[in-house]
Amino acid sequence: MRSSRVGVFLCAALVVCCVLSTASAQSKAPLVAVFDIEDKTGAMPRKALQQLTQYLTGRMAEGAAFQVIPSSQLSARLVQEKRKSYRACVDEKCQIEIGRELAAQKSLASQILKVGTRCAVVITLYDLKRAATERSATIRGGCSRDELVDALDRAVEKLKGIKQTPPKIAPPPPSGKRGGLLIKSQPSGAEVWLDQTKMKGTTPLTLSGLVAGEHQLVLSKGEFHYGGKVEVQPDRFTTVSLTLEKARGHLEVLSTPPEARILLDGREVGQTPKMLIGIEAGSHTITLHKDGYLSTRRTIEVAPGASKHTERITLQQAGRLAAHSTPSGASVFVDGNRAGTSPTTAELAPGPHTIRMEMMNRVTVSRQVVVKAGELANLSVTLDFTPAEKQRQAQAEARRREEVARLAAAEQRFQAAVALHGEKVARSRKTTSIWAYTTLGASAALAGTAAVLYVLGAIQGADAHESYSYSEDPEAQQRYADDVSAARTKLVVGHVLTGTAVAALVASLYLFKVRARVPEGPKREEFGALRDEAAEFRSSRPSGALRDEAAEFLSALRLDVCGNSVAVSGRF
Repeated sequence: MRSSRVGVFLCAALVVCCVLSTASAQSKAPLVAVFDIEDKTGAMPRKALQQLTQYLTGRMAEGAAFQVIPSSQLSARLVQEKRKSYRACVDEKCQIEIGRELAAQKSLASQILKVGTRCAVVITLYDLKRAATERSATIRGGCSRDELVDALDRAVEKLKGIKQTPPKIAPPPPSGKRGGLLIKSQPSGAEVWLDQTKMKGTTPLTLSGLVAGEHQLVLSKGEFHYGGKVEVQPDRFTTVSLTLEKARGHLEVLSTPPEARILLDGREVGQTPKMLIGIEAGSHTITLHKDGYLSTRRTIEVAPGASKHTERITLQQAGRLAAHSTPSGASVFVDGNRAGTSPTTAELAPGPHTIRMEMMNRVTVSRQVVVKAGELANLSVTLDFTPAEKQRQAQAEARRREEVARLAAAEQRFQAAVALHGEKVARSRKTTSIWAYTTLGASAALAGTAAVLYVLGAIQGADAHESYSYSEDPEAQQRYADDVSAARTKLVVGHVLTGTAVAALVASLYLFKVRARVPEGPKREEFGALRDEAAEFRSSRPSGALRDEAAEFLSALRLDVCGNSVAVSGRF
């Protein structure tokens, strides 16, 4: 009885130990946030994708390797954080951020890709503390749901480190009927494997005597390949035309510090850390950009297959250089490489650099500048004219002064001619005015005299005629007759004087009209004077400092007219 009690006690203790050890192991297992599977093929229904995600979550929770956050809790936390949608969070940066918010140590991202005629399942486990990929698994297979479930099982086992046995392709069942294949490919010249056996020759290739049924066919040429199944029809040749696709691989880009922009062959693809799935195998150029750090470029080789290539890049903190020149617009070269036009700012590696500034017709200036990380170095230089340019400007200045002197002399001659012409016009107007007023006065005097003669003649004639009529004395009549003749003479003279007065009046009016006319003076074009040539002169000036030089001459020019002499004074 006592021994049975001891046995029961020992069994209970063993059970408790097992439970405690299991709980301890589970408490040490990392907490994983499993995100929805992202369907890159676009052919998977949403409900089926959700079922595959639930299946993946269950497979990850099996055993003691990982603890999984329930999907309901994950969705609830996303709603609390006011995210747009759970399905929208498919990039690495978003998933890492959400995983940290849920206090998870790791996050699991999954994708279904279409590679050729087959599908590939890629699952990636991220370490949220380091913000880097911990491990990943890629399994290729068919695109049906059953085949995708098998691929998920194998990917989870690979992720957990469970040893797998590669699936073997069973040979076609024996059959008495046989057929043949005519295999063509684009590009041609591809090697052929049928049921894992390499065939002799390259495409286009004819194979005969094959057992009817389904066979595994693989074509390969360099970086192009094809893999799939082909059906051999009995008692006939089947023509198969296939297009080889370029082999693809996976690339993971990590940087220190993270969140640097990634340019793959010149095209931006995201920020670090980033897993690039299904990129073409071969040589690629990766460039990382981050504010405050030097841009870094790497040339890498991506191998085809399920394995990934990880590229870790440490960015170097940059210093900044602000280059200024007088005048601005100089070409700036840093260590022999063009960096822009002054004023400009460039990010440079810390340390000494040779800065060179060049400008047409200016002396090239080189300076040594030490740039410190995170600091701004200023460089200001003055670019002087080259000796040849100075000589050319001096010659241009001499030509300019000669031109100004020639124009000044022409202007002086023109102004003298204008003054002389003015004097001639004044003298002519004075003479014309004297003659006009003289003829006008003569006309008035003649008209007055004619009027007096008219009056005297009329009175004398009337008296003599009346006396002649009443007189009977012959001598008296003769005397009265002489008086009548004298009166007529006065009237005739009065008519003559009236006509002369009218002529004089017409002459005076003509002279007044002629006096109002101003004869045309000398033209400036005849002297090549400054005002007509200033525009052409300014357009051909050698330097901007000579702008409006000729026009300024006019404002400084003063004329002093004394008779025919003209004196020109000014600063020229």
